[in-house]
Amino acid sequence: MNSVIGPFDTNLIAQEAGIAALKDEEFLKFIVEKNDEGRKYYYKEFDRLGLNYIESQANFVMVDTGKDDMDVFNKLLRKVLL
Repeated sequence: MNSVIGPFDTNLIAQEAGIAALKDEEFLKFIVEKNDEGRKYYYKEFDRLGLNYIESQANFVMVDTGKDDMDVFNKLLRKVLL
C-alpha cells in the first residue's frame, strides 16, 4: 500500500482541518505574514550563500543549489521519512 501513497499525501482529518483553517480569516492573515517572513529569510540566506533563486508569492521558493535535482530530492526525502 505504501508504494502507491506519496510521502506528502494528506488524510481526511488533515483535509478537514485545512478547510476549517481557510475559513478563519485571522489565521489566514497570520499565516500569510509568516509565509512572507519565511521567504525573506530564505532570500537573505540564499544571497549570503551565493545561490540563485526565483522570488515567489507562494509558500515555496525555487532555488538553484548547483547540484543534481534528483540527488537533492532523494536526500531531502530520506530526511523526511526517517
